Amino acid sequence: MARTERIEFRATGEERALILRAAELEGRTITEYLLATVKEAARRTIERHESIRLNAEDGRAFVSLLMAPVPEPGAALRKAKAEHRSSVTRR
Repeated sequence: MARTERIEFRATGEERALILRAAELEGRTITEYLLATVKEAARRTIERHESIRLNAEDGRAFVSLLMAPVPEPGAALRKAKAEHRSSVTRR
């Protein structure tokens, strides 16, 4: 896929030299190095924010709750359901 978008940022001379050195060590251009590095950091950030990690004990407790039988609705919920049915019409 052709790259058509452009991203720019400012860096100090020291920061640029550091990035250039790292890119050279990996045999990449600055663009290749930055793109690979930033994409991986972006993926990790998204993964961290969009997933939930549970330890073994919490995982078992979660699955246990999912597998447990659903209790019968209480009087308040049955009343709310009846009120909803009488006030909402279907199209």
